[in-house]
Amino acid sequence: MGDAAPGDPVEQTAARMRALGLDHEVLDPAATHADLAERIAQSESLDALLSESGGLDPTAFDPSWPTGATD
Repeated sequence: MGDAAPGDPVEQTAARMRALGLDHEVLDPAATHADLAERIAQSESLDALLSESGGLDPTAFDPSWPTGATD
């Protein structure tokens, strides 16, 4: 992404799209960046569903869910 302005995520997205040959008039770098940012934010929020052991944590939304852990 050598020709992208540092710190400008939309221009960085546009530069990457150009590098991949995706610089078509119907592909909007700003919309693409917004979509990617939203997807990243959603995936980060999904991290709350993982337990420390790396498996799914059923108590993430419902703490009363039985975990099967023995005390």
